[in-house]
Amino acid sequence: MPSLLGIDNGLTVTKAVIFDADGTQLSVARRRVPQSMPHARWVERDMAGLWQATADAIKEAIALCGRPADDIKAVAATAHGDGLYLLDKDRRPLGPGILSLDSRAGKIVERWSADQVFEEALARTGQAPHVSAPSALLAWIREHEPARYGRIGHILACKDWLRFCLTGTIGTDRTEASTSFTDFSTQDYAPEAMRIFGLDDVFDALPPMAH
Repeated sequence: MPSLLGIDNGLTVTKAVIFDADGTQLSVARRRVPQSMPHARWVERDMAGLWQATADAIKEAIALCGRPADDIKAVAATAHGDGLYLLDKDRRPLGPGILSLDSRAGKIVERWSADQVFEEALARTGQAPHVSAPSALLAWIREHEPARYGRIGHILACKDWLRFCLTGTIGTDRTEASTSFTDFSTQDYAPEAMRIFGLDDVFDALPPMAH
């Protein structure tokens, strides 16, 4: 009998839930995912540790549901919004994942506000940048960690990272893509949005978007 696997990764816990095809919950398993705060305003997590915790939760949920893993016919993942999960050009984690609680980019956002970047971004993307937006975090890395910035191969959200771990496929959806870099009128990536934030050189690192 077919079953469905749902994955939900929040800021402190990752959860796996298995449902029957009619939506009846069969099992649930959770794992805590530690946060790291190495400096004031920084909130990070180890990307490999996040995936290991998620994989452990999935294994437990399968064991608890009493059905073989082969019965799972569809998998859906959701996760916290904003933040930043980077891979290098070899698809390996490029430093820790940055959570949406992080506010290290506060001064950059203040500068953007004074320089009218807010207005330009809002007119193009429909979003005003904030401290945990991918745009602000990428700008912070460009300014403070240029060596890391130069190695960026793929710009992902948390959900995209989990999908990559599950499938080996780099990609995103319109919901995640719209946080910073899409034209609100077309819902496609906008090179002009990257230019507004001074991120033109990593435009090609944006993940393919499912429509």
